[in-house]
Amino acid sequence: MTEQEKRAHDAPQQDQDKVSDNLDNRQVFEAEKADDPQPDFSLTDDPEPSPDDITAEVTELPIWGLPEPLRNVVEDVTKGYRSYRDFVVASLMGATACIVGKRVTAHHDNYTNHATLWIMTIADSSRGKSKPLKFFFEPIQEMENEAYNLYKQEMEQWRANKCEGEEPIYHRRLIGNATDEFVMKALAEVGDICWLNDEMRATIESWGLYKNGANGVVVGNLMKIFDYDPTSIDRIGRETLRAEHPNLSMAGTTQPSVLKQMMGKKGYDKDGMFQRFLYAFPERRKRPPRIKHIMGNDSKETWREYIKKLSSCSFPDLYETPEAEQLHDAVLQKWDTQADEYEEQGIIAMGAYVDKLNYHLCRWCACVAVLRGDQRIEADVMKYSIECMEYFKWCAERAFCLIANDDTQPKDLTNGDILRMLKERYEKDRNDGFKINQSELARALGITPQAISKAFK
Repeated sequence: MTEQEKRAHDAPQQDQDKVSDNLDNRQVFEAEKADDPQPDFSLTDDPEPSPDDITAEVTELPIWGLPEPLRNVVEDVTKGYRSYRDFVVASLMGATACIVGKRVTAHHDNYTNHATLWIMTIADSSRGKSKPLKFFFEPIQEMENEAYNLYKQEMEQWRANKCEGEEPIYHRRLIGNATDEFVMKALAEVGDICWLNDEMRATIESWGLYKNGANGVVVGNLMKIFDYDPTSIDRIGRETLRAEHPNLSMAGTTQPSVLKQMMGKKGYDKDGMFQRFLYAFPERRKRPPRIKHIMGNDSKETWREYIKKLSSCSFPDLYETPEAEQLHDAVLQKWDTQADEYEEQGIIAMGAYVDKLNYHLCRWCACVAVLRGDQRIEADVMKYSIECMEYFKWCAERAFCLIANDDTQPKDLTNGDILRMLKERYEKDRNDGFKINQSELARALGITPQAISKAFK
């Protein structure tokens, strides 16, 4: 029996076991909730969780809610690459979402979410964005190599059997540069993938292709996929591609100027794409002194073991404890007020971003809970995740200010700017007797007459 046949054979029993486990877990959750109508808020240091207490401004991505071994890994990677801790934590969580995906479901009221994150780290070049991303995705890349080698073997066997039976599938976890057809094909076949691009320019440009009528990613489909809605692409003369319950995570880096050019100028702050990302966009600050910090194998092995475990174990459906649920409801009330304030000020995009924070919060909680090995979403996981969302809201404000800036502020003119302006004036008005004393102009600008003459030719 091939590996593919074994997976197909085992899937029904695994699904049945999961349904049974989830029902048992739900019953336990309901019983505990009924037995404890007056929850103890000792973990929050406040008998009544206040939205003001849990939404203070956060300007650095915290780590206190992560398990201790991973906190040590984060500190090691931060020092080893002289990176911002924000980029390290964002990369860790992006890799977690990639490896877990829709195998875990978090519940709150009438909503269900998986471990799905769209993360973008933003800074100028050489500020330590790429190395953490590579570090945390390296074990997943190794698994990708193994899956691809298995796929090649199955394809060779399938062709040797004269293509009898179903064509083998590449059970991939990652995609890079992609068109809409490629994304949909991967989601239709596997249903759960991560779009990883060290430079997000390539990803965002592929959305723009659609607006130009080419074969790029359909923005509307991406927004449906974010919500796990069934998504299809109909192709003339070819079979329809359809993903019934797609789960797509994204992770990548970009520079502030690229974010402004590729998202702001294309209007993605208005059509909803801007609100679907978590931005790690710290304020530029002086990098720490260069010290020799050699990262040992301990951090790599610790993270590799986490990935190995997360890729193979099963997860219960995650329900919030009563304490976590009250914290969640409290912060939603706070965010509703903030969203209204943004909209009253005419900042519609940021109001919409705050409205979307609930989705991001549920998904972030799911990632943190599985990293800790929790069976439920505990109050401290919720409080930690709320702090992280406050950080991302703060970063989103910075990102929105960047992309909404219309660049109308005056700037200092260079000699080149002056020469171009004068040349345009000279060519336009010289028939009317307009003349330029090139020698006097050269002295005024501090350049040679030959440079003036060359510019005017």
